[in-house]
Amino acid sequence: MSPRRRLLGAILLAGLAVSSVVLADRVDPLAPQPVGVGLRPAPSSVPQSSVRLDWQKNLGTTLRGAPIGTASGRVAIATLGGDVRVFQEDGTEEPRVVTGMGEAGTLAELTDGTLVFATPNAVVGVLGRSLRFITPMAALPLRPLALRSGGFVVATRLGLAWVDARGRVESSMTLPGSVLAPPLLGRGQVHALVAEGARTWVLRAEGAPIRLGSFPGRAAASSSVQGATLVTSVDGTLVEFDLERHTYVERASLELGAGAASEGARWLLGTQAGRITLLGFGEGGAETVRAPLGVEPLVDGGPSARPQLLAAGPGGVAFLTSSGVAGVAVPGDGVHFVSDPLCLLERGGAAIGLVGERAFVVACEGGKLIRLRGN
Repeated sequence: MSPRRRLLGAILLAGLAVSSVVLADRVDPLAPQPVGVGLRPAPSSVPQSSVRLDWQKNLGTTLRGAPIGTASGRVAIATLGGDVRVFQEDGTEEPRVVTGMGEAGTLAELTDGTLVFATPNAVVGVLGRSLRFITPMAALPLRPLALRSGGFVVATRLGLAWVDARGRVESSMTLPGSVLAPPLLGRGQVHALVAEGARTWVLRAEGAPIRLGSFPGRAAASSSVQGATLVTSVDGTLVEFDLERHTYVERASLELGAGAASEGARWLLGTQAGRITLLGFGEGGAETVRAPLGVEPLVDGGPSARPQLLAAGPGGVAFLTSSGVAGVAVPGDGVHFVSDPLCLLERGGAAIGLVGERAFVVACEGGKLIRLRGN
């Protein structure tokens, strides 16, 4: 029996709540055309699915921020040197915009299509093929929060700043402690996670910072909000904070775990007994998914080398392990992933971004950009 069939047999015997686990063939980094990767022949009781490689590019530069999908279906990313690179759905690159502002973080798209990012010294906006603004600011290179009003909120060394679509600072707020994660929007209000001593505080940024509550440890940067629930991880433990009741619960723990929320589901990615594992939970806390994704240990090599999760469609999640294994998971539809690390030959870490309900892009720190989709 092949190793792949032994693994599938083990999954079935364990009674895992996963309808399909896709073990993909190796992706050839030199292949110029899209290729399908997915299950080898499997028992009919296991639904088959696949992950498809749409395209991949070598940008020839360092990538630290995550790629994003724009409203028009394009892929956009800011390089470490501050160039904004945009790719159409078929992989065709549009003219790049050179800003000259290094240490760029992850982009955010505003309502008018402006792409903004933060650096340690400024916030930068690009619209189409033109540089729109550079606003000097002691910012943190975290993803800005786009607002329906057309502006955005950015984390700074002192707290938060509100900036309009033209780059003009409208207001700022000093927060107690240091900002741990990008600003979050919950129930139409801006929230922040800050570290004070050995605890993480959840603050509501309305006129003046309002302390909603705290929990021990430091929250991870990959935090998210679904409805009235803020989901994060602290030292590998999945934490759910209720923004209305100001209470929190701990769901599960994995080594170096990263947490995320999607509609009706909670997710945790980390290691258990030396195996990379993805856990899914319903809103009531019942475990719905337990999927082994490989035996490579997660290496704590800094923020860009830690596991990442992003909400993907109703109840789903896109994931990226620290070793570069990437995919999507949807309760009742299975876990679809490329089992071979996408950034295996690249130096540094990797980051993941969504470009559709089941389409995602992985950026390797060494310069490779890869777009894939689950079927």
